[in-house]
Amino acid sequence: MKPVAAAIEDYEALIRAADTYGYTSERKRAEIEILFKTGLRLAEMASITLDDIEGDTMTVVGKGQKIAKVFLPESVQKAIDRYLKVRRSRGSNRVFINSKGEAMTYDGIRREIYKVAEKAGIKFSAHRARRFYARFLYKEGLDLEEIRLLMRHEKIDTTKDYIQMMQEDAIDVLRKRKIDFFEDETGSNPGRHSRLGRDLNPCHGLDRPV
Repeated sequence: MKPVAAAIEDYEALIRAADTYGYTSERKRAEIEILFKTGLRLAEMASITLDDIEGDTMTVVGKGQKIAKVFLPESVQKAIDRYLKVRRSRGSNRVFINSKGEAMTYDGIRREIYKVAEKAGIKFSAHRARRFYARFLYKEGLDLEEIRLLMRHEKIDTTKDYIQMMQEDAIDVLRKRKIDFFEDETGSNPGRHSRLGRDLNPCHGLDRPV
């Protein structure tokens, strides 16, 4: 059975749960925003430093120690900024640190996110968020090569696997374009003037201020 991508409902449930944690809420929210909206791997997120963030991009060291740039949507930038305002200034230069000012490890961040998911009442993993990111980009109209570059995949077949287009996605195309195949009795075609650009996305508004 192929891995499943997270859904917009998972993102919303995680954000709601993260907001209930008091002084650590901003850190948890920033972690969730990064996972869903940048496609970062959990290990990559654990290793980023304050110096890695510059404007709307982040430098990461990925698989095989390859250095790459990752785009940060505006809502992610805002989430990181809110977290940095309450983050302890002393200690490690890593972005994500614990209450003692020590760098959070891969396992530490993974446990934190799993606890948030448990509180939200959903089954979740960072890899599901990465698959969500790939599908979201495809539904926004990016081509496979663009998505491959953003996902930092070596092979485009890997990108295709992440997208996992299904029949319901194809039906959604017809539904959103309001396509009709024949003129009705009045001689008009309800779908004739519909926008023809690909609009598979059920997640419009994901990048709204949160």
